Amino acid sequence: MCSFGKANEWDSAGGGKKNLCADDFVKEKMGEVVRRLQAVTDKLTLVGEEGGDNIDILISKTRALISTNEEIWERCKQNEITQSRQPAGGQLRLYRVGYPKVTVTSSAVIGGHNRCVVVKTTSELEIKSFEPLPAIPNELLGFFNFTSKSENDCSPFRFNHEDCLASIICTKDDIARHFSIILKAHLEQVQIALGEIERWLLDTEEDVQFINQIFKCNLSKPELGDGDSERRGPSLCVKCFEPYETHKKEPNMGLYHPDWCKSWCRAASHERGSYFVSSSHDLKKIEISSPTDIYQLTFDLCMDDDRGRLKRFLYLMEAPGSSV
Repeated sequence: MCSFGKANEWDSAGGGKKNLCADDFVKEKMGEVVRRLQAVTDKLTLVGEEGGDNIDILISKTRALISTNEEIWERCKQNEITQSRQPAGGQLRLYRVGYPKVTVTSSAVIGGHNRCVVVKTTSELEIKSFEPLPAIPNELLGFFNFTSKSENDCSPFRFNHEDCLASIICTKDDIARHFSIILKAHLEQVQIALGEIERWLLDTEEDVQFINQIFKCNLSKPELGDGDSERRGPSLCVKCFEPYETHKKEPNMGLYHPDWCKSWCRAASHERGSYFVSSSHDLKKIEISSPTDIYQLTFDLCMDDDRGRLKRFLYLMEAPGSSV
């Protein structure tokens, strides 16, 4: 006789209720859980992956994913526009500062004969919104309590996946295997999303390397800086990352003043906006003999085609017949 009592369950074959001891009832329910998890994990292919569904290898790879994702996010979050300034809908907003373009302009005719072509680059502050990181699968949420790493942590990477993995390890091997596959697949999706963010941020470093290589210079990656409180126009505020037009009223006083940041942004009340100041660098000056040629060109360094066009343009400008 079972010491845990009995559970009633409908007997579909006999048309009435059947009595199950608690142990059998739990086993049957756990069987349902395993079958439900199996249906999910069957969709997550492990074909060709070293170790297959070996539980120890799965746990090891899952732990490695957790560590790698946290390292990537640590690098990315330095450029995150924090939650208090995030748009509704959970999107992630990040900023970057770089030299994304090279421009070519021609100056006035020199001495009535030659025209000077100036190649330059200017720093820019860019903002981009990314989709929220993939949500934790319901199959995990239904069994494990995902806690934040700290009480006030509201970041998109706040959940403690290591604690979840520790809880998974404590379950039976057949169940732990299914949960590990689901968690691993989730973390792989997170890594893809984080990789997209990091690639966008690293583009600025690649642009600087390209400029230094082509123009034989020693340009450094630009920084956000402190901004200029007197600057106007289309510049973004480096405190709230909003344009000048949004700085309309002084918080708490209701007085019209175009310089005050919105009260909901990071800037403290009664703090004036400070606007991004770009810096320009002449990369090359080329004198051409034709006074009629006028150049107004822009090359987007984020595009491989434009990088190729810039190389060809410089080659033509420095070909015989042009003097630097």
